[in-house]
Amino acid sequence: MTNQPFRLLFLALLSALALALAACGDDESSEDVGDLGPDPATMAPADAPFYAEAVVRPEGAMLDDFNSAFGTLLGTEDPSAMLRDQIEQELADSEEGVSYSEDIEPWLGARVGGFVTEVDPSGEKAEGAAIAAVTDAEAAQTFIDEQAESAEQPLTDAEYNGVSYKVDSEEGSAVGINGDFLIAGTEQGLKDAVDAGAGDSLAESETATTAREEIPDNSLFSAFVDTAAAIDLIESSGEFTPEQLKSFQSQIEGYSEGPVNFWGVVEESTMSLAASAPAPPEGGEPSELLSTFPADAWLAFAAPDVGQQIQASLDQFKAGFQAGLQSSGTGLNVDPIAEINKATGIDVERDLGSIGDVGGFVQGTSLLGIGGGLVLETDDEQAASQAVDRLAMALQNQREVQVTPSDTGFTLQVAGAPIGAEVRVEDGKVVLAGGGATVDDVLEPAETLDGSDRFNTAQDALGDDLTAAFFLDFAPVVSLIESTGAATSDPSYQMAKPYLDRLDYVVAGSKLDGDRTSAAFVVGVKEAPAESEDTAAAVITP
Repeated sequence: MTNQPFRLLFLALLSALALALAACGDDESSEDVGDLGPDPATMAPADAPFYAEAVVRPEGAMLDDFNSAFGTLLGTEDPSAMLRDQIEQELADSEEGVSYSEDIEPWLGARVGGFVTEVDPSGEKAEGAAIAAVTDAEAAQTFIDEQAESAEQPLTDAEYNGVSYKVDSEEGSAVGINGDFLIAGTEQGLKDAVDAGAGDSLAESETATTAREEIPDNSLFSAFVDTAAAIDLIESSGEFTPEQLKSFQSQIEGYSEGPVNFWGVVEESTMSLAASAPAPPEGGEPSELLSTFPADAWLAFAAPDVGQQIQASLDQFKAGFQAGLQSSGTGLNVDPIAEINKATGIDVERDLGSIGDVGGFVQGTSLLGIGGGLVLETDDEQAASQAVDRLAMALQNQREVQVTPSDTGFTLQVAGAPIGAEVRVEDGKVVLAGGGATVDDVLEPAETLDGSDRFNTAQDALGDDLTAAFFLDFAPVVSLIESTGAATSDPSYQMAKPYLDRLDYVVAGSKLDGDRTSAAFVVGVKEAPAESEDTAAAVITP
């Protein structure tokens, strides 16, 4: 073993995390997530700012859903075995030569967790521990003893509150067994876990328990951040200058208090990542623009209140710029935004600050048929018209661009390009349309995405209470790529094609609920077309 005696142990735990349900669970199907056994959160301090957890030995419906989704994506009936074999090979190739199935699986429980109690902003130092539930404490202790015997430097036996453990004094790392858990981390982290196990753990904290209730029971992994504790940790670290600390405090000012949660779920034909956090200052409802775009759009996006976000960023930039000038001691007093306005001839805060929701789309499955549009809502149509006029004048100075003014905007044609574009201000919107799309197609499409079966399938997976902000339909993308002809002879594309054929869609969205905001990112999978079934899938290494 190397002079970092617990590197292998962490490698083993990370390998278990990488298996993410691939490590053999109970094959019996179930209507629930099965018995997940001891909860690692019972060994995490109640005041830990950061805690994460993963299911590495799932059972029941959770295992069935994993095998279904990843089996479809990877083109195999047994993705668990496929990933398991690759992890075994990775461990066998390491200099320690440990076997997951022989040395780790016999004692590893269903869940692995970890917490951090202290960390410096550079990330070089941290106090905390990883916690693995064990099904056989004696076998787990044997594994620890065997690794300790092979260490290049002797390990010290120690005891804390009746728990025996081994410590590397040089590295400051420790590992031991406490009841149903193997604990590995810094020595202080191990002691903190032992204290938490004796009482006052994260699992017993009313605040943490209430916050973590929004994490679905069938999550493969989750993370919890106590924002108040994390902010206190940052502010008390002593690593920031007064100016930097002031800038940090101004950036978080106005955010509502509350935890941040992350989680991941795999269901029969979807894989999703989700999060919930305090709502940002002046946070508004998600934009409804995306669902109004043409039904055949294969890429669409929308963002709310972009002008407010730009204004907030400009305010932070100005505050940081002024703080930097003050700390430099030069005595200068410069308004950077005013200088930008002077140099460009535009009013950045007026022209950009009046922007409301912004969205766009792309459609078409051939190079000549491709088109798209961009929409910027505005609460100052006069300012928007003036900005469009200035843009037209700037483009007219470009030789390769032909600009033709209109009553509400302009059209442009680039020399040598087969397609052009149109810009128009209409109905409180600045609209840009190009390629095979016109402004009328953008504003009043014959059919919209909210009437599309493809989009509604993705919306259902996202959840009816979330508003879509991004949508990508893979089938038209594959058709567009293959319409060029060149891709069919590209070896890299041929290796990727089996997976592209099995990817159905990507959708992301969010919702605002009081002082909390939630967001999710979902990938849908499907059975590949018959002609692709004989194509050998490339090996994916986690």
